Amino acid sequence: MTEHVDVPNTNKAFVPLENNPEVMSHLVHQLGLPPTLGFTDIYSIDEPDLLALPVMWFKQTIRNACGLIGLLHAVANGEPRKHVVPGSDLDTLLREAEPLGPIARADLLYESKALESAHADAARAVGEGRLADDEDALSDKALELGVRRFLQTEVRVGNPDLRFSLVSLGPSFD
Repeated sequence: MTEHVDVPNTNKAFVPLENNPEVMSHLVHQLGLPPTLGFTDIYSIDEPDLLALPVMWFKQTIRNACGLIGLLHAVANGEPRKHVVPGSDLDTLLREAEPLGPIARADLLYESKALESAHADAARAVGEGRLADDEDALSDKALELGVRRFLQTEVRVGNPDLRFSLVSLGPSFD
């Protein structure tokens, strides 16, 4: 892992989450968004609405939490914020974060047991099923349900650039 000045190796680290709609939806539901909202894949970045910058910003100080930080940016701003369940862990976290500056806001995330618990739960849930207690996001089952399936599809359709993926948060289609 590359050393990052703002996130030293001595800081706590979360299990990296795969950036896919199922995992991200599971995480936001655990935190307090209703099941009527969920993440979906983005297939175009040509729409101007997709280029808006977030209003509430979170500095990342937890290693392997870049997906979580992106998710928080998505749910803390715009239309999704209006759908956060009142009194939920997410609602409490966002209300406490609002008046804080960047460093204090980062500390709030770092110390949040609710956020850590929801993230750990989402890290165990992949694809169509849940992982066993002795499996994690890098186990064979998790990789087959997630990353490998994605990579195989991309190779099959001839996509030469597999360095990123995009998801969006919006109405759930379940």
